[in-house]
Amino acid sequence: MSVNMKDAGILGKQTLKDLLENNSLVIEKGENTLSFTDLENGKLIDETSINLNIGKLFRFDSKIAADIKGTYKIDDNFKELLPDNEGGIVIEPNDFLVGITYEKISMPENIVGYLSARRSVAGNLGIEIDGYIPPGLTLQHITFNLKNNTNIRIKVYVADIPPMKTTFQSLSSNEVYGLNRQVQIDNEQTILNSGLGSSDKKDFGEITYSFLFDAFAIQGKKHVLRLTIHNETTTVINKITVVPSLSPDDYFFSSLSNDWEFVHDDTKVCSVCKTNECNHKICYNLPIKSEVKKEFEFKIVFKEPKKSTKFKIDLTANPDNENIQIVDKSESYALQVQNKTHYLLLEFGDRFLDALIIAIFIFVIEMVLHSINENYGKYIVSFIIGVIAYLLLRYKKKITERFGK
Repeated sequence: MSVNMKDAGILGKQTLKDLLENNSLVIEKGENTLSFTDLENGKLIDETSINLNIGKLFRFDSKIAADIKGTYKIDDNFKELLPDNEGGIVIEPNDFLVGITYEKISMPENIVGYLSARRSVAGNLGIEIDGYIPPGLTLQHITFNLKNNTNIRIKVYVADIPPMKTTFQSLSSNEVYGLNRQVQIDNEQTILNSGLGSSDKKDFGEITYSFLFDAFAIQGKKHVLRLTIHNETTTVINKITVVPSLSPDDYFFSSLSNDWEFVHDDTKVCSVCKTNECNHKICYNLPIKSEVKKEFEFKIVFKEPKKSTKFKIDLTANPDNENIQIVDKSESYALQVQNKTHYLLLEFGDRFLDALIIAIFIFVIEMVLHSINENYGKYIVSFIIGVIAYLLLRYKKKITERFGK
């Protein structure tokens, strides 16, 4: 339906009220058609615009080499960002997303709409929103682009706290465009039928982890293994299982961090431990909430000497689905396990050499003191003691590491 407008321009509140009351402009939110009164009571309309909510957000697949000649379907080339339990979606710094509105809109045939960020809610935070509503649109969700122009993460909400507004403008002539026009969204039914915030797709994001340990290991000696786990998903992680990428014959965990335990499997007996409780696999059964980072410390013993082998940790989590990615951010370690007897012989040789050097140093000092005038002896001794004390203090850490193994 077209509406008579004397001049082209931004439509004011009274004109928007008239359009809503005669159903030339229709805004549907969920199953309800919003009246002018609904918009006013909900503070969704001001003098020149109507506020709209986010329905869905999608991120383009960064692995694709895009070409403006191509056609990119949202369901194939875009990954949907699913809201958390509060309906929130975190927009990463400098992230560019494609979205659709929660509301559906029908437009008169000679009026267009423009979507932009509400300055008081999103615009002042650095969120940029851009979208277009064509004339003659027949009750469709509106697509838009969203960009986080800042270096901080910003959280927006689905179907709540509208971050954008649409302004309406009449055409400058009497042409009528888009009779019963449809917004062409690639494979739109697939998108809309999946449901806005459907309950079966709550889990999304990454679990990142990294570990640190002394890559030079001694056979039979306890070594500290530090593990950091960061839950960057939209859900609570209920269980973490950790297994080093070594043969069970090569290692075992001697002590665990608080709230960790050995994996117990009633259906399988470990070939090395000969029990159902295996000290090669450990698990953490307490929940790790979304956006929480935890650090743990274990002690691990390597049993068999090897020349060199890659050491990694395999981590699994619950829930386990295709929307949750587990990312290892550790550096690649070349583990070297040295035979204990060989190590002790080397240590004995090193320390014997250290003791020999110290004895020679003391002998030289004694020779110097006996060969000079007795009056200057006490000054030289004081100087030497001062130098030794200074060096001990300066290199205290290195000396402790050297003689404290």
